[in-house]
Formats: sequence, C-alpha cells, structure tokens
Amino acid sequence: MDIVRVQACLMFLGVLLSLSSIVAENLISKTKNVNRRDHGSARMARSYPISCNEADLPCLCNGPTQETGPLIEFTSISCFLSSNWNVTLQRIPRTRSLTLNCYSHGNRTNDPADLKVDLFDNLSGVLQELTMIGCKIGSFPSEIFADMALLQKLLLVSADLDGDRLEAIGGIKTNASVKLSLNHLHSLDAHSFGFQLSNISTLDLSFNNIAEIGIDTFMVFPSLRKLFLGNNSVSVVTGDGFRGLQSLTELNIRANNNLFNDESRCLFQNTASLITVDLSSTGLTNASHFNCAPLLHLRRLIIHDNNLPSLDGYVFVHMPNVTFIDLSNNALEYIHPSAFHGGLNDLKYVNMSGNDLQEFPVFAFESTPNIRLINISHNHLRVIRMGTFSSLPSLQTIDLSFNRLQTIEVLGIVNLDSLTMIDLRYNDFVLFPDDLVWPFDIRPPHIPIDTLLQGNRFTCGCPVMLFIRRGDFEDTYPFFHLPDNSSWTCNAPSPVAAKSMMTLPLEDFWCPYEDNTCKQGSCECYRRDIDRANIFFCPNNSLHSLPNIPAETLIFDCNGCLIDDHYTLRAEDFQTSAKLAVLALRDIGLETILSDALLGFPNLQQLNLSNNVLNKFDVDILTDLTDLREIDLSRNGVNSLSSHTFERNPNLTTIYIHGNSLQSLEDGIFNSTSHLKVLTLHDNPFICNCSLFWLKQWLQSHIDVVPRLYDVECYVNSSDNAMYPIIQVADQDFGCSSPDVLTIQEYNAVIATSTLTLFFLMVMAVIFRHRRAIRVILYTRYGFHVLHDDDDDDVVLDNIRWEYDAYIAYSDEDIDYVLKNIIPILEEDVNLPYKLCIRHRDFPPGGCIATTIVTSLEASRRSIIVISRSFLQDEWRLLEFKTAHQRVLQDKRNKNLILVFLEDLDRDEMDEDMRYYVTANAYLSVTNRLFRENLLYEMPRHPLAEIHGDGDHQR
Repeated sequence: MDIVRVQACLMFLGVLLSLSSIVAENLISKTKNVNRRDHGSARMARSYPISCNEADLPCLCNGPTQETGPLIEFTSISCFLSSNWNVTLQRIPRTRSLTLNCYSHGNRTNDPADLKVDLFDNLSGVLQELTMIGCKIGSFPSEIFADMALLQKLLLVSADLDGDRLEAIGGIKTNASVKLSLNHLHSLDAHSFGFQLSNISTLDLSFNNIAEIGIDTFMVFPSLRKLFLGNNSVSVVTGDGFRGLQSLTELNIRANNNLFNDESRCLFQNTASLITVDLSSTGLTNASHFNCAPLLHLRRLIIHDNNLPSLDGYVFVHMPNVTFIDLSNNALEYIHPSAFHGGLNDLKYVNMSGNDLQEFPVFAFESTPNIRLINISHNHLRVIRMGTFSSLPSLQTIDLSFNRLQTIEVLGIVNLDSLTMIDLRYNDFVLFPDDLVWPFDIRPPHIPIDTLLQGNRFTCGCPVMLFIRRGDFEDTYPFFHLPDNSSWTCNAPSPVAAKSMMTLPLEDFWCPYEDNTCKQGSCECYRRDIDRANIFFCPNNSLHSLPNIPAETLIFDCNGCLIDDHYTLRAEDFQTSAKLAVLALRDIGLETILSDALLGFPNLQQLNLSNNVLNKFDVDILTDLTDLREIDLSRNGVNSLSSHTFERNPNLTTIYIHGNSLQSLEDGIFNSTSHLKVLTLHDNPFICNCSLFWLKQWLQSHIDVVPRLYDVECYVNSSDNAMYPIIQVADQDFGCSSPDVLTIQEYNAVIATSTLTLFFLMVMAVIFRHRRAIRVILYTRYGFHVLHDDDDDDVVLDNIRWEYDAYIAYSDEDIDYVLKNIIPILEEDVNLPYKLCIRHRDFPPGGCIATTIVTSLEASRRSIIVISRSFLQDEWRLLEFKTAHQRVLQDKRNKNLILVFLEDLDRDEMDEDMRYYVTANAYLSVTNRLFRENLLYEMPRHPLAEIHGDGDHQR
C-alpha cells in the first residue's frame, strides 16, 4: 500500500470524524429546544457550531455546555494550526474533545514543537478525546498526560514520533485507546514506554517502520486488550516480546512480510487469552508458527496470503474453541484427512480459497458438526469424491467455484440437512451434475438448494439440460433451485457456442452419440433431443471427400473439412436426405457446383457456401429448393448473377452476396423475394452506369433490408478510382437521362422561402443561445418562472418529507468562500430563507461518514456541489458528487444537482462521471455576473420554512 495515500486517507478521516463530533451538541440542543418549547419556554438553545477564532488560531467550537460562568466548557473543538502551534494551545477553551490539524492547505507545519508538561493543564479535568494530525512533536514530556483523568482516546497520527519519545504514552493511567499510526517508530524495547504501569486497553502502532520488538516491550500495559502492529517491517520479536500481556484478546500483526523468517519462532507463549489473531501476509510457511502454544480462548484465526504448503493432521488441536479460520491465498497443495480433527466442535467458517489444491480429502470435516460454510473456491479441484461432504447437519454453504471440477461422485455431498447453497460457478462441467445431492437425503419441507453454475462448459443437449431449458427441471429435481441459469452459456455443439442456454430454441439442443454409430472420420455426430434427428459436423482439414450423410440427418456442417482445394460438387457426393434442413459447405475450396448437385434435398432451408472460390453460380442450382429461407454466397469470386437466380425460391428471407466480384446486377433479380429481410451487397466492385440505376432506386425503397448500406459502393467513371455509396450517387451520374431544370418562378420561390426560413432560424438561435439568462432574469426580477416544474416545490414528493432545502458539498480549503459567499445568499435572504445541510455544522457525531453523506443527500431537495481543484483531489468529496449524481440517474431529475465551479478547470482534471455530466447539463460559475440570480433560480421556489410554517423550519 502506498504510505502517502494511506497517510492522506487517515488524515482526512481523522479530520472528518472530529468535525462530525462537533455536531453532537447540535442534536442535544435541538432536543432541549423541543423540551423547552413543550413547556412554553421561548428561549432557544444554540444548535450550531460557533467560531472561536483568535489570531493564528482558526477553530470551530461546538457547545458550550453552559452559556455563562467563569469556566465555559465546549463539547468539541477542531482547530487548524500553523507555526508555533504548541504556544497557541494555551488559549484553547475547555472542551471534552479536541482535534488539532497541523496540515495547512495540504502542507504540514515544518518545525517540530517542543511540548511543555503543562500544555494541557487547562483541559485536565474535562478532556476525553485528543486527536493530533500532522503535528510534529519534538520534546514529549513523560508526565504530560498524567493528570488526564478522563482521557479515553488519544490519536497522534503522523507526528514524527520515534521509539525514544514514547514515555508519555506509558504515563496514561486511564482505560484509554491510543493510536500512533504513520510515525517513525523503528524499534521497541522495555524502555520505550517508560516504567509506570498504564491502564491503556488498545494500542495501535500500525503503519510505522517497526522492525524489532525487544524483551518486555509491553510490560507496562498489563490491561492491554487489543494490540495492532500491522503494516510494519517487523522481522525480530524476542521470545519475551509479548510478556505481560495476560489480558490481550486481539493481536493484529498482519503485513509484516518477514515476521517468520525464523522457523523456531513462537509468538503466543505469553498470550493465552487471545480471541482473535491476524497473521496474514507475514511470510508464514509452517503451521508450527501458529499452533506452537495452547490458545484455548481463540475464536478467529486469520492467516491468509501466506506460503503454507500443507496442513498436517490435528493442526488446530491447540485451539479447540476456534470458530473462524481463514487460510485463503496460501500455497496449499495438500491437506491431511485429519487436519480439522481434534474436537473442533465450535468451528463454523473455513476459507481455503485461492490455493493450489488438486484434490480434497474425504471425511475431512467429520469432527466439525457445527460448521456452516466451507469455501474451497479458486483451486484446481477436478473431482469431489464420495463422502467428501457428509453428515454435517449445520452446513449451509459450500463454495467450490473457480475450480476444474468435472465430476461429483454419488454420495459426494450427502446427509446435509441444512444445506442451502452450492457454488459451482466457473468449473468444467459439461452437463448438470444431477448426482450432486443424494435425493433420498431430501425430505420436505427442506428449502431448495441454490445451485450456482454460471461459467461452466455446458453441452446444450441431453435430457437434463433440456429439462432445465424447458422448465421441467423443478418437477424432476425439486430439491434444486438454479438462480443463475439465465447466465448459462453453451460451449458445445460448436454452432451454438457462446449462446445463452435459456434462450436457445429447443430444436438446438443436441446430445453427443455415446456409441458413435453415425460417426465418420473425425466428424462429430449429435442427436437432437426433441425428434432424435442426426446433426453432423466435420472439423477443419479432416477429409479428402465429403462423407455420406445418414438418412435421418437434419444438419450437415462442413467447415473447412476438406484437405484438397478446387472441389467440384456433384449429385453423387451425397446420399439424398429428405430431412436435411441445413447444409453448410464453408471454406472447402469449392470451385464448381453442377446444376443437379442439390436436387436430392427438397426440404433444405439454409444453404451456406461462403468462403469458397466460386466465380460462377448457375441459374439452375437452386431450382429444386423451393423451401429455401437463407443462402450465403459471401466471400467467393462470383462475378455475375442472373435475374432468374432466385426465381424459384419465394420463401427467401436472407441473402448474403457480399465480398464477391459483382460489377452489376440484372434488374428484377429480387422481384420474387417478397419476404426478404436481409440482403448484404457491400465489398463488391459495382460500376454505376445506366444498367445499375435500378439498384439505387431499389435501395432507396429497401433501406431497412440492407445492412451497411453506405458501404455498398460503386465506381462512377473510369477516370476516378474512388468509390462512392450507390445511394448517394446523383441520378445524372448514371448516364441515363438529363436532370430537370427549375423555372425562374420556381427559383425565385425557393430563394424567398429559404431567406425567410434562414431569418426565422437566426432569431430562434439567438433566443435559444441566451434562453437561460432570459429565464433567470424573468424569475429573479419579475417572479415569473418559465417552464417551471411545480411538483418539485411541494414538500411532500412521493410521500417523502424533506429535511433540508439543499445539501452543500465543498472542499475544506474552500470553507471560507462557502461561508461568506454562498451560504448567505441562501440562508440570509429574508424572502427566501432556505434550510441547508452543512457537514461542519449538521453532521451527527461519531457516525459513519459515508452513511451520513448518503442519508443527508437523500434528505435534501437539492445537492449543491462546489467544485475546485482541491475538491477533485478529495476522495470524500468525490463520494458526495457520485452519490448526488446517482440520485439524479435514479430519479431522472437533473435539476436536483447544482454544480458550482469556483475556478476554470480542464475536463481532463474531472472524474469521468462529472465530465459526462457537465457535457450534457448546465452548471454555474462564480465568475458569472448573474451567479446569485442563477443560484436562486436553481433552488425550489418555496423553501421548506414557507411551506411548513412551523418552528423547525423557521430562521
């Protein structure tokens, strides 16, 4: 992970969490306000943060808890500090929560500050939470927190602390949570945290550079319950490094890649109370690293993304109460049949995904009666043996997706009373594994098992697949539910490959012949399920001559199947078949077709002769094919076709003759094809002369029949080598007749009509170009709202009661501009007192920021996004825009989203969604002299205060 990105993310999270706590007193004040109003009191409590700025000390204060008196106490204070910040702290009022941010416009204060021992004395009797972000600490007195009797949380993020200046942490006497992320800690020993016993319950040292943990490093923390050492460089931990941590319940030491370079290391000799252990991405190569000491209380073992090659028998016997084991993304190739044996009665979840298992032992889980989920996805399993998953009464989910499974043996999954889902996606099943569950195990009213099979290599044929397609499956197999069958695709037979199985016509379901009775050479033979007809396929370069077609053959497809080129098709090449409906002789080097070659197939409907070397197509070839629906002569060298070619084929709907050598077509060639729906003509060297003028007229009246219409081109004259779309060639260029000439009266009428039309269009263009300014002026000066949608101004829209008129999203760097130039326009106007949602003021404390953003936007009638470069660089602000934009897409109401640009930005700087939005919609710029009017124009006509008329919306 990029440390700079992590540092920035944690910094802004800290700021947002601290600023959101400012709103806590706002909610309390509102509650008091309601109570006072209920008792007839007219006195209103303060319900928004106030500015408590002094010189060089910009702060926001929430509260106070009392209005008068010598010791005013605030609920929370957030300050943005610059140089000499340790001096300015002396002037901060008393508060329960204090956030100090030493990043100014994205840059940290340069010089470290030496803290004095009495720096927080004025807060000692009240301060509960202290957050310092980016504040470089120099001298750090060991007694600075000694009198903080109420301190509960201490966050010193990116404070340049090292292992020699941590005694002050050891001096904390309260049951506090301490976070020291993104500092410069390198090594820790018994002297790092001083010698005074501390009551700290949580210590977070993640995202530092800690490489070594010495003897008795944490002895001063006998009450420590959670220790986070993740994302460091720990490679040395002495045998007694965790001594004294008898109360430790959670140890997170993930992402220390060289932690287990010593094969004999055991970390858990002094941590018998552990409940959760995270050793992911620590270079773990041997199970002895985690089963070296009894962990009788352990519930969660997380060891994913390591290099474990195998699991020996009874490997988890020292942790009998474990409920969750994550072994994903290791290098597991072998699991002993008794690996999960040893009395693991509480084990519920096992994740072994992302390993190299080629087989899984049978009865591996017979000692885990309460297991609910087994995940063995993303491995290389080929078969599930009989008894692999059996007699597990609590098992609900088996995930075997992304393996190479072809077979599940009978009784492979048996006696599973609670099973609700089997994930078999992206395996190599050819047919539905109908032996998946032993049917005698299923007793009503057992819930049908969700069976996922997307991404398998199905052959769309054989009875079970046809049952699924036809909808009879649930009658035959009532204990299965197939929720993803709409996404199943066919892998075979080849003509239906990649097609959706559930939309495939029933006549396209073919089952391979098991006895190969109709097989000839290397050809594939199938039987169609619905009528037992034969389907015959021959692959590339496998035959010297065409095979005899069995009498019941329905489809014969020879795609490049002949080895020899320059083939002549004769009547004796085939055994006649009255049932043959599809004949495909593609890419076989076919050079000549004798006129009687196709006389023996009266029911032929599709004829495909594409990609051959035909240059002549005799008029009598199709004479006997009266039921022909589709013919494909594309990609040959045919240079002429008679007007009688398709005369005996009145049922033709599709003709492909593109990619030939046709210079002309005889007039009347398509007269008998009244049912024609598709005709391809592109990639032919047509010559536009008088004999082809009819084709232009025909194309004009059959535009919807000819795909790639403008690729049907011709040469206009012999001196020009360029080709032009036939439909665009002027009539006179065909050389058939002279064009008509307009009379003087007709010419003058055309000129007059054109002039009036042009003038009208110019006037309308001016009005259209300035339409917004006209509408804004009419509304803001005369109160007339053109084309206004009144339903948006109702407080109740679709039975939803709004809480705010608008939500304002802005970057922290733009807060001053928003406070001075945008909020006054909307909140201080006596006639239009809108109610706004401002995160520094209205977000509830302690809540999830992402959730608060979404719910606040949903409760607002408009979303005002104030955009600058700093806004585009802030991931939380982009979340606000994406959420507002998603709301627009769902509601299809673009006016709910108002973009305000503080500066000119290139569209390349914008997020993709924002770039598309500003391309298609209007936005506001503060440099526009009508900015105030434009902003008011975009707001609802009637504020909530005006419509409700109650105290909650009055200002």
